[in-house]
Amino acid sequence: MKIAYLLTWDIYSNDGVTKKVNQQVKEWRNLGHTIEIFCVLPKNNQQNKQNEKCKLNSNIYELLNNTIFLKFIGPGNLIKSILDFQPDIMYLRFETFKLYIYKLINIIPTVVEINTNDIAEIRLVAQRNCKYKINYYYNLLTRGYLFRNVSGIVGVTSELIHLASIEKYEKPAIDVPNGIDTLKFPLLKQLRQSNEIPHLVFMGTPGQSWHGVDKILYLAKKTIGKLEFHIIGLEEKGRKSENVTFYGYLSKDEYEKVLKKADVGIGTLALHRNKMNEACPLKVREYLSYGLPIIIGYKDSAFNSLKMLPEWVLQLSNCENNVKDSVDKIVEFAKQVKDKIIDKNECSIIDIKSTEKRRIEFIMQIWQRGMLNK
Repeated sequence: MKIAYLLTWDIYSNDGVTKKVNQQVKEWRNLGHTIEIFCVLPKNNQQNKQNEKCKLNSNIYELLNNTIFLKFIGPGNLIKSILDFQPDIMYLRFETFKLYIYKLINIIPTVVEINTNDIAEIRLVAQRNCKYKINYYYNLLTRGYLFRNVSGIVGVTSELIHLASIEKYEKPAIDVPNGIDTLKFPLLKQLRQSNEIPHLVFMGTPGQSWHGVDKILYLAKKTIGKLEFHIIGLEEKGRKSENVTFYGYLSKDEYEKVLKKADVGIGTLALHRNKMNEACPLKVREYLSYGLPIIIGYKDSAFNSLKMLPEWVLQLSNCENNVKDSVDKIVEFAKQVKDKIIDKNECSIIDIKSTEKRRIEFIMQIWQRGMLNK
């Protein structure tokens, strides 16, 4: 198949989305398919733009400015470029409704990937100011134009594809959790002296309250002298506990140096704020690939097939007080797994080869169904 992969993202950044797209496309090509990435840059980020390593092999389209009108109609040559590629199918990472996307999905059979409960997430962000509130109502009014016209839906969790706001469109759908090429990640965890206190690391991005960074800071205050915390991707704001270090944005080489200090990785702790119970974040898969046990506050799709969680996973309840009620449990878990290194065999359940094979088989079914209906 020839697949056009369309997304709006800062493809120059070294974040989880960029890594995921890169790995997906690599696996699809390994399976014999022809892929072209068509990426619309949402903003002009000169700092990240210098990072050629993260650029991907993409067709990049920059908007002249960030006006709402230009975002809506899209770059002038994008539609022509995609049609000139003559794809059999288009793979779209979900975003709020745009005119150019509407035109394309009515020309090319399209599978849309959903990574979150868009209604709940945008509603949560809408609490910040009037601009975001307008975006929330805009999405409510227009998302149907997208979902009614796509040919199939891929959700990263079973929970997402069974949301009433998705099922009502009666589209073929499949849940395929995020995977990762575990062999690309070196085992970074190192054993240290037995009397050294555990070090916990969190990787995230600013402005996402469902990450639960406020809970991590609460935990840090309650565990001074018992735990040390390293927070990557966020800048320090206000006063912090003496056992917390903020690093801000780091390149992969830079954050791997921090991970070498860590004993445990912290995943999302406040998914309930997004009205969700299940997730499969890439950062947690990175922790495991680097050899780190994990603490999470949600149900991870990777473990759905297991009768019980591995000993190197601490899953807290998905509620507002999950950390507050579990301080002692977290400290005890961190001590127990401080010397535990997750090997590659143990984390094979998250390997990208099996997940992307399932995804591409579904995309092929959608394409073949479209061919039969012509």
